[in-house]
Amino acid sequence: MNKKSSRGLIELDSLAGSRVITSAQELRTEFSKALKSASAVWIATAWARDGWVLDELSKRGLPVNAVIGRSFSGTTPDAIERLVALGGDIRIVPDGLGVFHPKMYLFERQNGGLVILGSANMTEAAFHSNVELSIAADLVFGDTKKLVDTWHDFAKDTEPMNEESVALFRQAWDQTEWRSCEHMAIMADAKLMEHPEELSPGAMSVLGLSWRAYEKLLRSMCWENGEKKLGVGPSWLETIETVQPLLSDKFPLSGTTEFNHVIGRAPKDGSVDYGWFGRLTASGNTVTKVGKDEHIRSKFKRAFISVRKAKDDDEVVDEAKKVWNIASEEKGLGPAVITRFLTLLRPDRFFSVNNKSLDGLGLLLGCPKSRLKQEAGYCEALRLLWSTPWYRSTQPSEKVSRQIWDARVALLDVLVYL
Repeated sequence: MNKKSSRGLIELDSLAGSRVITSAQELRTEFSKALKSASAVWIATAWARDGWVLDELSKRGLPVNAVIGRSFSGTTPDAIERLVALGGDIRIVPDGLGVFHPKMYLFERQNGGLVILGSANMTEAAFHSNVELSIAADLVFGDTKKLVDTWHDFAKDTEPMNEESVALFRQAWDQTEWRSCEHMAIMADAKLMEHPEELSPGAMSVLGLSWRAYEKLLRSMCWENGEKKLGVGPSWLETIETVQPLLSDKFPLSGTTEFNHVIGRAPKDGSVDYGWFGRLTASGNTVTKVGKDEHIRSKFKRAFISVRKAKDDDEVVDEAKKVWNIASEEKGLGPAVITRFLTLLRPDRFFSVNNKSLDGLGLLLGCPKSRLKQEAGYCEALRLLWSTPWYRSTQPSEKVSRQIWDARVALLDVLVYL
């Protein structure tokens, strides 16, 4: 990177008692323990994304010093913004200096420190689901100083980040990310044309598909599974068409047919089943209480109106969090309840999470199941989906295609259940 760099071999005296980390759980444990006793944090990483590491750093409230790469749009502006808010010295490696690829987490203490070195970027996947290899070592004061000096060497010729530069980085990232999405879509379409039989959620990343390929995948999976069609008879689209107005107008009273539709209760008289996107009957008395308590129903109704009106990504996330907070105040209203309501309100924006869909969603999104059940992890997954080529595509003109497009996020359910 810098021609005058003193980089080379660093001799450390502290590695005799080092520990090799081979699991994400142990990586998180070492990180958390080191952070608790740290007086300063120095990070050098190829990628930084919002997630568990940033949550831990925010809880600690300690200023963080970080040099971060930006190759292949791997670092997001949301992560940089959160790091800047913590204080400290945050720097981005500009284009043209080669690929910045270190992964160092250095926790400085009064008389020394601890370092984690290895393959793990500052991403959710690295700390939860990837297979990574790292080494953790307690350091004497002299070794800690050597690695701090190395960090400063990395920081030469980099761009210091502040509120203004974060805004510029976000603008540039959006353009680069969109070009990357377009490229992935072109590649996916090319593979689909050459080998259409290979189009499946297991054989190709759903996140990289174009709208045309994503729609074809949804339709083909429904066709292969006989009666479970997207929009004919009991279906995902009919459930949306029936239940969405019930939530948009007012929250129905318990015991009514409309309330049974809202919670997806299985009919006993052979009528249409609206249990698609997850039944809420397992929530039992708690969800029934919502339908009886006028105060709770009113709170949900006001929140639902705001969700429906929300336009840009940040506004949608903020309003979704309000629904999440209302539900969390009532014991027994977990992610299955919250995400079914949100999905049926805005199928263009939300997807349903429940015990039966968790395994499939985790595989599709590359996200730990436990994370998807939390507000922060769910919102992170939403932003990931909203960045895909098929999500950012233009609305099609053909009627059924348009219906599918209007429910394109909710219809991840098809790929999970079929």
